[in-house]
Amino acid sequence: MAYNKSKLVQGIVIIAIALPLLFAGPALYHWVGAPAVQRGDYTWALITIAFLFGGAGFGFWGLKVLMDAFFQPRR
Repeated sequence: MAYNKSKLVQGIVIIAIALPLLFAGPALYHWVGAPAVQRGDYTWALITIAFLFGGAGFGFWGLKVLMDAFFQPRR
């Protein structure tokens, strides 16, 4: 099976960036964001939502790069 090694490594690195964001978002919201929202401060809630969307974006981008590494013909 032929694949593009540089794109494969790039996709794995992008997904490695996405995973901490996906796990840190809910944890930060639970520990910091929810108590802050009860006090009326929405800053931490917005930061944690940005972490979640960032992690999802990096995840989809990493999957796209991985799929290109396996299924796009070499040039």
